[in-house]
Amino acid sequence: MTAINKVTSYLRHLKQHLGYHQMPLYSDLDQRLPLPDLKNVKVLWPNKYCWHGDRALEPLKKELSRIVPLELYDVEDKKFVWHEKGGFPVPHDKFSSIGKPKSPRGLYDIRGEIMEVHYGNHVIRCAYDYSDYDIVSSDILSEVDLYFKKVISSIEKIPAKVFSIGFYAINPNLLAKARMRFFKGLPERKIDVYARFGTWTDSQPMRQIIVDNLKNSSLNFTGGFTKRSYPEYLKELLQTKISIDAHGQAPASPRLLESMALGAVVVSPKYTCTFPEEIIDGIHYVAIKEDAGDLVETCRKLLENDDQLENIRKEAMIFFDHNFSTESMARRILREAINRSH
Repeated sequence: MTAINKVTSYLRHLKQHLGYHQMPLYSDLDQRLPLPDLKNVKVLWPNKYCWHGDRALEPLKKELSRIVPLELYDVEDKKFVWHEKGGFPVPHDKFSSIGKPKSPRGLYDIRGEIMEVHYGNHVIRCAYDYSDYDIVSSDILSEVDLYFKKVISSIEKIPAKVFSIGFYAINPNLLAKARMRFFKGLPERKIDVYARFGTWTDSQPMRQIIVDNLKNSSLNFTGGFTKRSYPEYLKELLQTKISIDAHGQAPASPRLLESMALGAVVVSPKYTCTFPEEIIDGIHYVAIKEDAGDLVETCRKLLENDDQLENIRKEAMIFFDHNFSTESMARRILREAINRSH
């Protein structure tokens, strides 16, 4: 490849990652999440982030700016101590969990930012916690009106100000482009069962069991631990009938929403976390035992029932729209903020 071709290829790749592509939807969000009157509403957004959170924050920023005016505020003027340290502070009663599996690795390891929704004379301060940890930062909770959180699982009593906002895609732009291809024409589903995992989480033993069981079965299986680029991974999902999700650091993984978005039916151990809406076994996905002992048989029965696969696929695509699309996140923030001002 010549130097010019290399530069052209690099720029095309960069545009794919940085360019904003609005997620195409399968359903109408105006019916499920109608927007209130947005006259005199604007959002104040931080001008810099405390951590490298672009993939979680920039798509949401762009979606909010598409709906209402958005201005940047200077973080340094706020004098956030936590901002300089890299994240929201971990509560004192959770210090003992620091460094343990699926737990923060430092005192300020809860990734998040604070935005403001201005509605007339009202200012509603909102925290967005996009960390994988099932912990609410009590210090931040006391400072804001609303606390939107990516992961809510084992918290016994969820504070009234805390709301589940759903998971975000690793790269919403590329996922949006893949979904556009899906809507333009149904791809041939050549892969019966798909399970491709990373190798760095605290859940590797379970993932190894899943891969071994599928490899040793008679099912048409693609996957394992061989690394793929994100576009290659999405291309494989587009050809998949059943996608296996095995939770990593968090009680759910981006694989859940990516599979739903692209029409692959998810099979997974039961989800214990709270999404904005209830996720139902047999409707939005198919649950298996925690030890995955029934994985192969569950997949085999699903593959024998085309009607069930199609019904779950359609319901899952709607569930993605309502719970995981960036537009649904932006709508929930604006709806809850304006409700709080009344």
